[in-house]
Parts: sequence; structure tokens; C-alpha cells
Amino acid sequence: MVTNSKEPTQLFEREVVCVIPARGGSKGIPLKNLKKVGDHSLVARSIRACFGAELTTRVIVSTDHADIASEALRYGAQVIGRPRNLSGDMVSSESAVSHVIRSLGVLPKLQDSVVVLVQATSPFTKPQDLDETVRPVLTGTADSVFTAKLAHPFSWHESANGFLQPTNHEGQERLPRQVIPPTWIETGAVYTTRIPLFMESQSRFNGRIKAHAVEPERALEIDSWEELELAQRMTWLH
Repeated sequence: MVTNSKEPTQLFEREVVCVIPARGGSKGIPLKNLKKVGDHSLVARSIRACFGAELTTRVIVSTDHADIASEALRYGAQVIGRPRNLSGDMVSSESAVSHVIRSLGVLPKLQDSVVVLVQATSPFTKPQDLDETVRPVLTGTADSVFTAKLAHPFSWHESANGFLQPTNHEGQERLPRQVIPPTWIETGAVYTTRIPLFMESQSRFNGRIKAHAVEPERALEIDSWEELELAQRMTWLH
């Protein structure tokens, strides 16, 4: 475990722990978390957003790569190194978050605390996105909140015979888009829940779930070179 000396080691009764999972073994874009969008790498952009939030008390990067650890420390985050069994392609973000929480120790002290899973692959996350997912959990009006974009799509699904059927509308009757029931689509950027609920369920979704809406143009999630190049061209969001 590597810990930034600037990061407080004391555990407070109510923590808002931001965890940024950042493996070094991305297959699609090697060392994706160190690729730059604007002036900062993806992992650095996430760290800056976390520190910019009013409610954050701790920012931790979970990584298995020395260069990512160095970048995280340079931007002021605490680093917790991942063991080898949490470094594979099939390891879930939840596993990394659970490892971080256990590494903090003294779990009973974190009963009133909140964990925020922040994905570095969403480069346009703003500090207020974190605050708006954390605040309902801290105040008790929700148990889990995630960032999402709100849409009114005409959705279709493939039936057993291989042809398409309407899911949320009548195909023969074209209703106004505003009449279609709204759909919340995850952006993959920020997921917030209470630590005790997370440790019990090992899930980012618990109890009473709400969403925080973000603008569609900020919902870009980078999984390919094309999406990285698009993000690098979206300078008005930097």
C-alpha cells in the first residue's frame, strides 16, 4: 500500500470516500487511464473533480501500475495498491472498492460514511456531479445515487422469433416523444452509496435509488480510441 503523505490518515466518523479504480492493463487502449484529455490525464481529471467537490473527505486511487500510482500521488490522491488477484480483466470495480474500504481498517467507524465510485473513463465529470450524488445519501433521502442522462427513446427489443417488438410504446401509434416514459441511462461516471450497505451487498446499488441527471454531451464514456479522440476534440467541455 502506498499512501500520499498529504492525505490524512485519521478516520473520521463520517467520511465521503471517493474511490477511483485505475488498472494498468486496459486492452483496448493500453494505459488508458494515463491518456490525456485536454491538459490532464483521465485519472488526473477524476482526481481533480473529486477534490473540487465540497463534500469529499478522501480521494483514493486503486491501481496495480506504478506510473498510475505516481500520477495519482502527483495530483494529491492517496494510492492503495491492488493485489495481483484484483488486477485481471474480469475483476469488478466493486472488488476494488471493497479492497480499499477494508484497507482503511476499523470498519465500525465508517457506519455513517459514504463511498463514491468514480470512473476515470468519464472525462467530463464535474465536482458538482459528485456533490449531487453524495448529498441525498448523507441526508438520508436516498441510499444510492448515480449519474445518468435522461432520455425519451422509442425502445425496441428482439423477440423470440428474431424480429423487433416495441418496448415502451405502440409501434403503430407514433406518440409525441414527451409522452414516452422517461428512461434513465447510466453514464458510468459516478456511483454513490452508504458504506455499510455496500459492504453487505458488494453492489453499488442499494435500497432507495435515485439518479443525478447530467447533460448528454458530458455522458461520454471512453472505451475505444475513437471515443478518446472524440473527447480530445470536445474542448468546450474541458
